[in-house]
Amino acid sequence: RALIASSIELAIPFLLIRANDWVNPVRNMALKALHRRIKAKDAAGFGNSLPLVDDLLDCKRHDHEELVTSIYELLGSGESDEHLLEGLRSGCRFTTRSCIRLATEFHRQQVCEFALSCNDDVTRLIAAKYLLDQSPPETAKQLAGQLLEDRFAEVRSEALRTMIRLDVSDLRELLVAA
Repeated sequence: RALIASSIELAIPFLLIRANDWVNPVRNMALKALHRRIKAKDAAGFGNSLPLVDDLLDCKRHDHEELVTSIYELLGSGESDEHLLEGLRSGCRFTTRSCIRLATEFHRQQVCEFALSCNDDVTRLIAAKYLLDQSPPETAKQLAGQLLEDRFAEVRSEALRTMIRLDVSDLRELLVAA
């Protein structure tokens, strides 16, 4: 009850855990509190807890799809980009991967561009695939050239595939250099 009455964003992760509690009254109170908090002012709390939000989709005690979709829509709106960026800066691979997945799903271009500087290889790969697929050919060629310098082989491979798809004229030299 103290969590539900609390207005601080630090309560959100605990409410997300309680949203799948085996005790029905506890679960229902947590769900009501979370639904009430799906507002822009609480977006940071949800952004910091994105892996817990994702986990609700795997829970079987209750169907959390509506709640999770509402949270995703809140964080996917352009008004919440700062919270996705904060998640990408977190250093937690689960959070960064959740943030980049949302950014690609909601076409948050600037967030995806920032994700290319993340330490997590998988996050960079997801961002690279999205940006290479969504960019106009000239921009994609330029980005692919930059991504050939990435430390993760899969990102470099994605860049090379894009260059082949776009028929880059000096591809032979790039392949030798890579």
